[in-house]
Amino acid sequence: MRRSIVATAALVPLFYGLTVAGSSPAAAAAPAPQGVFRPYSGPGGLAGELRQVARDHPDIAKLESIGKTVQGQDILALKVTRDATRTPDGARPATYYFGAQHAREWITPEMVRRLMHKFVDGYGTEAGVTSLVDSTELWFMPVANPDGYDYTFSDAPGARLWRKNLRDNNGDGAITVGDGVDLNRNSGWKWGWDDEGSSPDASSDLYRGPGPDSEPETVAMNAFERRVKPRFAVNFHSAAQRLMYGIGWQTGTPTPDDLMYQAIVGDPSDSAVPGNRPQIVSDISTSNGDSAGEAVNVNGVPMIADEMASCQTAAASVDGDAWNPADCPGTFQFPDDEKLIEAEYQRNLPFAMSVAESAANPAEPKSSLNRTVAALTPHTFTTALAGNQTVSVVGRKSLGAPTVSYRINGGKVCTVAGRAWKGGQVYGGTDNLYYDEYRGTVTGARAGDRVEVWFAAGAATSSHFTYQVAAAPAGDTLVLADEGAPARNASAYPVPHATVWDVATQGDPDPLGVLSHFRNVVWEVGGHSSDAATTLAVRDFMNEGGKLVKAGPAAASNAPLSTTGVNADDFAQYWLGVDSPSVSSGATGFTGIGANVTFTSPQSADGLLADISDTLPAARYPQFATTPAGTYTGLAGPYEPFAGSGMAAVRHSDNDYARLTRTIDLTGVTADQAPKLTFALSYDTEPGFDGVTFEAHTAGRDDWTTLPDAGGLTTTGAPEDCASLLGSHPFLTHYLTPTGADCTPSGTTGSWNELTGSGNGWHRITLDLSKYAGTSAEVAVTYFSDSATGGKGAFVDDAQLQIGGVVAGTTDFESGLGAFVAAGDSPSVWARSGTVLHSYAALATSRGLTLGFGLESLPAAQRGPLLNQALAKLH
Repeated sequence: MRRSIVATAALVPLFYGLTVAGSSPAAAAAPAPQGVFRPYSGPGGLAGELRQVARDHPDIAKLESIGKTVQGQDILALKVTRDATRTPDGARPATYYFGAQHAREWITPEMVRRLMHKFVDGYGTEAGVTSLVDSTELWFMPVANPDGYDYTFSDAPGARLWRKNLRDNNGDGAITVGDGVDLNRNSGWKWGWDDEGSSPDASSDLYRGPGPDSEPETVAMNAFERRVKPRFAVNFHSAAQRLMYGIGWQTGTPTPDDLMYQAIVGDPSDSAVPGNRPQIVSDISTSNGDSAGEAVNVNGVPMIADEMASCQTAAASVDGDAWNPADCPGTFQFPDDEKLIEAEYQRNLPFAMSVAESAANPAEPKSSLNRTVAALTPHTFTTALAGNQTVSVVGRKSLGAPTVSYRINGGKVCTVAGRAWKGGQVYGGTDNLYYDEYRGTVTGARAGDRVEVWFAAGAATSSHFTYQVAAAPAGDTLVLADEGAPARNASAYPVPHATVWDVATQGDPDPLGVLSHFRNVVWEVGGHSSDAATTLAVRDFMNEGGKLVKAGPAAASNAPLSTTGVNADDFAQYWLGVDSPSVSSGATGFTGIGANVTFTSPQSADGLLADISDTLPAARYPQFATTPAGTYTGLAGPYEPFAGSGMAAVRHSDNDYARLTRTIDLTGVTADQAPKLTFALSYDTEPGFDGVTFEAHTAGRDDWTTLPDAGGLTTTGAPEDCASLLGSHPFLTHYLTPTGADCTPSGTTGSWNELTGSGNGWHRITLDLSKYAGTSAEVAVTYFSDSATGGKGAFVDDAQLQIGGVVAGTTDFESGLGAFVAAGDSPSVWARSGTVLHSYAALATSRGLTLGFGLESLPAAQRGPLLNQALAKLH
């Protein structure tokens, strides 16, 4: 999954993903700081204030050090409750608030600090505050990462936007980009599940550390949670403006406890923090080893992440304030302005209070939106196939397992026992502290019947739902026709006695009502990208043991966001084993799965499938183990040399600025001779944030610019969150000028041209060098990246210098870089390479097989045998 771009305050998902290392260029004439934000340690610091509050309020406040940082500082938390010093920790229902787990997010300690003062200063005068202090326990940890937070107040280069702790990873005594560990990726729950939700690269802002719980800050927080057992926790972050809950390690995965969280945070149309979008964590970007997953599944503590406002949003929030969005130097630099800080605190306060009010009974939370949680919430569907039918409900655990009642065609009521669902092969059975999923079985219904279903537990009864029973399956395989148009006749699909479900006319198949009745699904998509709802239904089917064959040029395309914002775009990667798919054309045949066939005609679109086990080796990541199952005839992939056996390659790292340079002597050449440099380029970058540009200047002069592709492939749009990118790579100010968090596409000496996203294969790039005729020019193919998340990198082959239409020099990269030189201050550098990732026509995992072509591409007589072989391979 690539991170989602969000249209809130212009800015990026930042809690479980993202951006930036280095400081961005200063905004012009920003208002002077007011000194509201303060370090943790030292005179006037937040640690001193916590100690003073404990001294001033000994009847209700007690200060504790929950542990030490990597540099030996105390991590301080203030407990607030009646008779705090004599009441054992955790004796009353507790709520836990913490901030600055990521060092640069200065608004979050202020949120926690002000909330703390509301309770200690309001005790005895505010009835609601007094009641909570008397009956519950409140913990305030303004800074969970003291070392890193203090570092952001230093004058060290790039310090203001430091995210991680201050672990000196290489032991050289200096803090540089390769140091520090992301404390929100270091916990044991799903630690290192993949390299996207966290990074093994120490230079990444998402670096997860050398092992789970490697950092003392992580160990301290987890020990505190296990000891005190808070009923709720709020982890304040900035600046994505989200309220997040639930699963982070895999996209689009609901849990039973989501209903409890949703009552507190609301939904996108009605948020507990106006302007913050409530959603599942992974719908913004995946994360593993994060604090919320550990809190819920190991420590038994429900946790909500409140992503507070960006600088730009805050600057626009108060009429008459001195700040404007254009004054912001970047996303995280919240204005040091009392009026704006107080407004942001007040915006988040009702939500924060409601969490404390919910601690007494988390299963029935107190909502600032006046929402409630039903004791029983059925999973509903309108169509089911004949046969025993599984039905499901999310129920309050305190009520015990519910009964399932049903009647067929309005007849006699039948009641059977429900049972807790233990989960599937990969997910389910977790994140269920206060609610759980229960299942039962309806029997006796035949085709044409209508079945009414409801659930009961204790004094609670669920709503009723009704479904229509369709004909029983003709066999154990369903053809899921999902080609963006009504399905072809059933006889067109090479499955004997096929049951065909037509998504275009019948809608998304329910995983219980429809898919659970089959052993196999053959999913024909053609060139159509399936929607998130269909994708997640099929994933549920596979999670419970079903096998899948997915076929078509778009078989590995990412599912678009659903209309409700649910994300399913990691399905191809982690369930089908396809890493960075692309679409090309020209294949003439297929070899694999016991077949060697010629396509009926050259294909206009062929899906090229890179094996994820080439990137995530099966020995380290067995959950994604994938094997090649077939190759094309007549087609090479985007990560294989364009010609021959060699190419120039730069593999992605975070914070890359890697140049492949060549100095070209054009002193005897005229512009009329149209000198040009042409080469084959393949690229795969994080769309909008990373990219490839073609830099050029006259040798010995500072007249740098970027060149457009003469064929029109480049664009002039500035990168996303551009000002922060310039903080990492200040040389880009030659071509880009910051305006707040954005940029204009011209700089001190030149203008901007780039390629971003995925090229889906090889392209011929042509750079017009006429403006350098009569001089010597230096030209660079430059790969740049921001501080988190990326694609595969960039690849160059078959370079030619042409003068007057005649080839004047070539570089084939068969034995080295030839006339080119690797340059740039970058974690990754250009080098001669063979194949980086093989691309295949078919890939297989233990759960499914993906074909990059439709079965209709094969001669009719060979479709059935190939499919039978494919299904046999899965069982």
